[in-house]
Amino acid sequence: TGGTGGVTIKNSSFNNNYGAVSWAGLRILTNGAVLLDNISTDENSGYGAYITVNSPSTASVTVNKSTFTENNGHNLFVTSQGNIIVNGITANGSYNGGGAYLDNQAGTGTVSVLATLRANVFNENDTFGLYIASTNTVTVNKVTASNNDDTAGIYIDNYKGGLGAGNVTINGAIATHNYRHGISISTNGMATL
Repeated sequence: TGGTGGVTIKNSSFNNNYGAVSWAGLRILTNGAVLLDNISTDENSGYGAYITVNSPSTASVTVNKSTFTENNGHNLFVTSQGNIIVNGITANGSYNGGGAYLDNQAGTGTVSVLATLRANVFNENDTFGLYIASTNTVTVNKVTASNNDDTAGIYIDNYKGGLGAGNVTINGAIATHNYRHGISISTNGMATL
């Protein structure tokens, strides 16, 4: 229930926030679409940016040309049932979390990691570099995910117990010196690298 208005934030910084409750430098709970453009969240005591589009909304989340570094939790955390698009982001050096966690597996949206604004970098995180959970098409372009301490540099799951319907396409990825896998893919469709 509630409103359907979206959230747009541009040219803003959310850095060095601390508290007894470890939430985030930026926390968004909404029923509408989210657009972040040219933001930074650095050295927060919780997640860098925590974004949830509430069910049953299928509104999209778009994050462009933004930087999330050295937060105590996932640098970027996104859950939605709609499309998730990130373009030219850096998510490095998290503590107790990963670089970017993108999850729309509860819906039918696609996940796109694009590089038309700049390349994407997910390095030196405490767990994974880039984690994607979906049931639909996943596209990843120009990503470096290296020196991550657990799981994988790039982890993609759109299989969902055999219910997933999308393909996985990765172009121009560099995934080196990760603790376990460079790239891990679980899909019910085609995987193209």
